[in-house]
Amino acid sequence: MNEKDQDFVKKTREQLDASVKSLDGHTRSRLTQIRHKALASRRSRFDWLVNWGKVPAWGAATACLSLIIIWILSNDVASPLTGMEDIDLLASNNSLELYEELDFYAWLNEEGKNAG
Repeated sequence: MNEKDQDFVKKTREQLDASVKSLDGHTRSRLTQIRHKALASRRSRFDWLVNWGKVPAWGAATACLSLIIIWILSNDVASPLTGMEDIDLLASNNSLELYEELDFYAWLNEEGKNAG
């Protein structure tokens, strides 16, 4: 707060204190009780960090599991099925010619890379 705001708060507090003095004892006591109750019930934004015991265990477990799943899905994890497309090629009986001339196809592949 700047100095102007501090002066305003000080003057306001003085006027409120002066007006409270004109009240009877019962009303002042009641206002004090209400003020203390309001201050006690005021919660901080970070109270939930202190009160972890009030969070159900399943809620914390769900949150942790969700974070782990998000982390796994966000990373580029290699699929265990990588290379499965080669199994069809190996399992088929029609492509024996390819294997007989495999050296030729390897040479052709290298020549294609070196041509460009």
